[in-house]
Amino acid sequence: MAKHRKRTRKSANASETAKFLGVEASTVIDWAKRGCPVVSQEPVGQKTRWVFDVAAVKEWRRENLARHEKPRNEFKKPLSLPKGLMGKEEEHRFRRTIEGLIRPSD
Repeated sequence: MAKHRKRTRKSANASETAKFLGVEASTVIDWAKRGCPVVSQEPVGQKTRWVFDVAAVKEWRRENLARHEKPRNEFKKPLSLPKGLMGKEEEHRFRRTIEGLIRPSD
């Protein structure tokens, strides 16, 4: 669950934190449920009042992005085609086109 931190001058509710970071309040609350640092979390009726340390959230987000960022030039899987869809020559030309080795012929 969320880590609780000491309240500072830079504390803000979910809406203010979201506005500062350029996201929706629901996104900030989702981050809190995934481990983003939280100053306090108080039930108010059926809702919850969240208080965040904006600097800590910003740092957590930066670290979280760095941890999950993948190199942009890597492919997850090589392109696969259903067998029998193309002949060998068509498949070879298609793969070369996809890989950027030749321009598609019109």
